[in-house]
Amino acid sequence: MRPTAILTLALLAATGSPAAAGDCDWVSRALEAAEESEPFASLRGAERSPAETTSTLIAPGFAPGSCAIGWYGVGFGEGPALWCRQSLAPPGLSGAGLANVVRACTGLDGASDPWPGVYRVSFDVGGTRIAIEESGAEGAHVGRWVEVVVRRLEAAP
Repeated sequence: MRPTAILTLALLAATGSPAAAGDCDWVSRALEAAEESEPFASLRGAERSPAETTSTLIAPGFAPGSCAIGWYGVGFGEGPALWCRQSLAPPGLSGAGLANVVRACTGLDGASDPWPGVYRVSFDVGGTRIAIEESGAEGAHVGRWVEVVVRRLEAAP
């Protein structure tokens, strides 16, 4: 295990947030998988295309099948990533809610990226970034749209 993963796990254990204890497993596993020699290889599920597979790890609140692993090149930089995105997000799934989980699990505040009508926040944990975005509204054709992207920072351009 890489030193940053050990530090991250120690940080997760030290926060001791009982409300997010199960969700911290997701954060911890995503951060560990980002540091693999082939990022996220241990989380690969069924192939969707030559460049993308489903993820066996699903972020809290997301529907099965809404998470994938592959090359991600929109908004948060390019490179191998684990991402979950869901349109018509159910009431229990929100960008702020996911950010609260990451805050509780890492003890970090995150950096917000103000954008009109969009909630954006990112957390740099060791050499990995967890970026969260929410946009849209209940009345929009795709409703509220929520996304979380996990990727190594050194993969960023």
